[in-house]
Amino acid sequence: MGHVKENIIYNLGYRELFFEVDKFNKRVYKFYTKIDKSEVVEEIVLPDGRERVLFKKQLKSDNGLVL
Repeated sequence: MGHVKENIIYNLGYRELFFEVDKFNKRVYKFYTKIDKSEVVEEIVLPDGRERVLFKKQLKSDNGLVL
């Protein structure tokens, strides 16, 4: 399902996807750093003390090439 979303966003003309994840959610954080190969842009601490990680992912075309 995630690949379908990424292909649609790619076809709309976007080549990078930015998003954020709570660092407290260790499984999601590990997925994006290890498996999905997303790049950490910045780590921030919100006023209420939560740690957020900002990610950037290079989108690929249907054939897997980064254009």
